[in-house]
Amino acid sequence: MEKNARSYRRGCDFSYTFLPVFQACEEVPYQTIEKYEVPVNYKVVDASCYGTSILDWEIECTVKIENADSQGGTFTVTLDYSNSDSLAYSTSDSKYTGPGQSVEFRFKSSGLSYSTDWKSRYSVDYDINPLKKIETRVVTKYRKECRSVNLILGT
Repeated sequence: MEKNARSYRRGCDFSYTFLPVFQACEEVPYQTIEKYEVPVNYKVVDASCYGTSILDWEIECTVKIENADSQGGTFTVTLDYSNSDSLAYSTSDSKYTGPGQSVEFRFKSSGLSYSTDWKSRYSVDYDINPLKKIETRVVTKYRKECRSVNLILGT
């Protein structure tokens, strides 16, 4: 008889033996709560640029955002002034904005090459980095569960 086999005798003339045959494994779903980070809700109320001084040598830009979320925090706005495909000047600013409040960011370029046609020469792009908040969600994950399958031999 095999080492892992078990024999039982019931009554007078009948006996049976359990032989471990194989492991049956399957992926079993389960649910868990997962935390994740999301940006707060906000909207851009206005974004504009205009030349300053008599000769439009420098460019001033404003970006106004509204915190449309129930959580307040710090927003960071970055402005990039580009000349063709290269970055000519970059600046950023951070401000606290409470729930439902609006805040205006003002930027003025510095050190740009003299240009009376700045609108066609320079492009200005802004990026807003809002604060993050933690939310939770129920997710389905899978774990491997195995069980032994036995062969029953009777005589």
